[in-house]
This record gives sequence, C-alpha cells and structure tokens, in this order.
Amino acid sequence: MLCWYQVSIARVINSLVCVFSPTGMPGLTGEKEVSAVVGAPLTLTCSYPCKYYSFQKFWCKWNNTSCQPLISYEQNQTGRVVDCNQDNRTFSLKFDHVAQTDQGWYWCGVSRNGHYGETLAVNVQVRGGELYYRFLNKKTRGAKEGKKGK
Repeated sequence: MLCWYQVSIARVINSLVCVFSPTGMPGLTGEKEVSAVVGAPLTLTCSYPCKYYSFQKFWCKWNNTSCQPLISYEQNQTGRVVDCNQDNRTFSLKFDHVAQTDQGWYWCGVSRNGHYGETLAVNVQVRGGELYYRFLNKKTRGAKEGKKGK
C-alpha cells in the first residue's frame, strides 16, 4: 500500500490518500529539498510513470492559502519555462535567474479534464544576494592572494 499527503490546489483541504500500488513506488518523484543562489539558473525536475503520460503536467507555488498555478508545459512565461520530455518522462520548471522571492514551496503535479491528481512538494531555499556575493568575492580573492604568496 502506498500513502501520500494530498492538499487541494484550489482551496485548503488536506487529506491522506492511500492506494494499492503493484510497485510500491510513488507516481511522481523528484528532489524534495533544493538550494539555489540568487542570480543563478535553477531547474526543478519531476519524473512521472507511464500511467501519467497523457495527463497535463503543471507546476505551482504555494502561498499561505493555496498553490498559485505558474505555467503548464503548453504555456510560457518570461524567465520561467516548463519543459516536458516525454521520452524520459520528466517535466521541469526552469528559472533563468533565481530571485530571493523564488524561495518557498513548489508543487509539480498532474491533472486530467480539470481534475487535479497526484502532486509532489519541493522546498526551494534561496541564499545569496549582495552580501553573499561580497562574502564569496572576498573568500575567492583571499584564496588567490594566498596562492600568489607561495
């Protein structure tokens, strides 16, 4: 038996869902914790089994009350792209340049005929910004100066 925690996309309704699975594996898989750096590119990837081949795939970002739909692989948005590779059964959310406001919980999921199905939650932690880059530059500069002295 396979169980997962499911949360309604449209409104706050939480439930525990259990199904019998011959493989014992969850349908959607991917990293659950991701670290990103401000200004760097980031790709979140979700893998799905064959049973979801014909389903619509989507990404959304959780706020305090719901999961705001971002874009599906049929759409496009400046700076963010969802790519669905049907050959290796993955769909990805790609950020050109991560911002501090991109930190938070993202869900990849599948839907069919307007009904949401299984989802997978991914927590994105963003570090960086001006202070972080100053620290890295100072650290890099110090390492280079140390090598010059040898």
